[in-house]
Amino acid sequence: MTEGKTITTISENFDAGDTKNVDFGNITFNKPGVYVFDVAENNQKSDGGWTYDTNTYQITVTVEDNTEGELVAEVEGNDPEFINAYKPNEVSTDDPNGIGNIQVTKKVEGNATNAAFNFKLTLESGNEISVLTNADDPTSTFPVDGITKVTDGEFADGDTKTVDFGALTFTAAGDYTFKVVETDTAPANWTYASGDANAKTITIHVTDPENGGQLVASYDQDAVNNPTFTNSYKANGSLDVMPRELRILK
Repeated sequence: MTEGKTITTISENFDAGDTKNVDFGNITFNKPGVYVFDVAENNQKSDGGWTYDTNTYQITVTVEDNTEGELVAEVEGNDPEFINAYKPNEVSTDDPNGIGNIQVTKKVEGNATNAAFNFKLTLESGNEISVLTNADDPTSTFPVDGITKVTDGEFADGDTKTVDFGALTFTAAGDYTFKVVETDTAPANWTYASGDANAKTITIHVTDPENGGQLVASYDQDAVNNPTFTNSYKANGSLDVMPRELRILK
């Protein structure tokens, strides 16, 4: 022990959840007394994603003379536990230079309409606890019954409109697969891309490259963002046209 301090370093590899003991070696006491040691983790740098235990724990050694010519020691508070936690920084779909929010496109063909079209986004796989609808509110986990959005305004024949489901924030790495369904029932002469039969799948991959402390999101190349739902109009029935009288002029 130098200047009342001793430093021990542990540099072994840890798996998630591992615990390892740090031994300060043998300390010799030459006279009775109460010896109080403060133990703290001495980390001068902050690695990305890591939170180090900043607590200081006390270990007390009471040394007494047993009246038989020997010093005996009693230790209190030995082997405190220091917990270091790793949690990478979250990633949001609306981050600057981010991947953009989940969207779908509604297209109308064959006729104009002022109908409103409803879409529901649900999380089919991935932990909803790790998906937030408000980055500033850790309780805003993705709702079990999904998110519903609706188009507004009139559609001319051939028009398209974008439906945006808003920003999502991911707090853990993983694959998150979403399903989008149009929930409307088609009126007469219209064919809607509604129901599960016409559902679209959008997958977001969230990774933590090299455990660097920052999550990164990307859309799947096969289950891509912004698929198109097309609703079409076609008139039924037939129109009989009577030929006009044929006249021959001389």
